Amino acid sequence: MSKDIVEVEGRKPFNANKLRLARGDHIDGQTDVRTPGYISWQSKINIGPGGTIDDDVLEDYLNGVGSVYEEVEPSEIDKIPSGSRIAYITKTNKWRSAGWLSSTEVSYEDINGNKFDKQKKYVLYKAYNNACFPVQVEDVEMFYVMKQQTSEPIVKMIYFKQPKRKTNFPVELKDAEGNKVVVYYAKDNFQRDKIKKLNKYKKALQDPEGWEFEEGGQICNIED
Repeated sequence: MSKDIVEVEGRKPFNANKLRLARGDHIDGQTDVRTPGYISWQSKINIGPGGTIDDDVLEDYLNGVGSVYEEVEPSEIDKIPSGSRIAYITKTNKWRSAGWLSSTEVSYEDINGNKFDKQKKYVLYKAYNNACFPVQVEDVEMFYVMKQQTSEPIVKMIYFKQPKRKTNFPVELKDAEGNKVVVYYAKDNFQRDKIKKLNKYKKALQDPEGWEFEEGGQICNIED
């Protein structure tokens, strides 16, 4: 095999030095071939230390080209229909452009046959090269799903889970009456700052009437 051929588990061998056809809408919405010097959005976003996310680049992307995405909690991904365009952020703070959702499955072993102690949920998606990849849901911080095209704007309520255990790092919002409410207790300042950078939090911050706790939750006022 040529020294230029790259082998990656789960993918067909490919020559990294040759241009490859890109799927439609891969390159800024155009069907084209990769040109010398082309840099994917995944590469542009993951320019932080150790290949992690640069928050400013990601925010620019999600407010621009990536504005067609909406955030979906990992626990809600099995409600997303097959064929949806997805991307995600890993627990190691890396952006993955992913591809098209194939299915959500549960298993007691990984793709190599290694056994898990308990059943785990994972997502299968088809990437741009038509190869199918799995990702364990527990390894995902947040999914991003392409919005359905519609002629009318969709008003969507934002939901938060009721905080159960208090820490010294509360994440706060204002409710419809202007009261400060704790929607999350972070484990440290780093996690608190990370939550405040999510679009979900920013939207709720801008529209106090546009969020509420999940059914059965009780509002936890700051003064409590």
